[in-house]
Amino acid sequence: MSFDCGGVLLQPDASVFVDVCRGIGIAPVDEALVERAFAETVARVLCDNEPATYWSSGRAARSLGVALNIGGEAGTRAWSAVQSLAESGRSLWVSLDRSVPVVLEALKAKGYRLAVLSNNSGLLRKQLQGAGIDAYFSAVLDSQEIGVGKPAPRAFECVAESLVVRIDQCLHVGDDPYFDVAAATSAGMLAALYDRHGLVEPQREGLVFTDLGELAMELGSVVTTP
Repeated sequence: MSFDCGGVLLQPDASVFVDVCRGIGIAPVDEALVERAFAETVARVLCDNEPATYWSSGRAARSLGVALNIGGEAGTRAWSAVQSLAESGRSLWVSLDRSVPVVLEALKAKGYRLAVLSNNSGLLRKQLQGAGIDAYFSAVLDSQEIGVGKPAPRAFECVAESLVVRIDQCLHVGDDPYFDVAAATSAGMLAALYDRHGLVEPQREGLVFTDLGELAMELGSVVTTP
């Protein structure tokens, strides 16, 4: 079983984001809006005509600005500043919900081997260690380290190889309908969407969970332990 990191295991630190925006002259940003705004930005990939380039083209950044009520141009500047933060060795995604270790502990107790697959900049291990959850994972796959990222099928194949299971025996949990769910499914892996804020329409096909604890409870009907 594999997890995406940002938006699933770790959430954006709103105070850090607000400070980043203030540092480039974007103010005020409502701290209470930050986590949901990022979630809305991810969910909007469903409405994009070219989802494979949603993040790289700048469309996601403009969507973020709209969700934060600061406008598309400011969103682009803010996203660029977040990228610069990563280049300096810091990550925005460092906030740990207290339910996450409980869920990971329960999954490990049931015999599941766990991995993390993240489109990252070499900071993934540092993020997991900082949150105190790195020991739960048998494999940590940072796109910069493995040389391939989502949505490429090879990224998901690397997960299965690292966990020593067939790809159709592995479940990937992510918050991005395209880069996580559609991509994993296309690669032959089972997939579940973690829709923390309930932003995806209920009639959407496939596994959709708003609570990781619910996923852990229902996992036996989805995938068996190796």
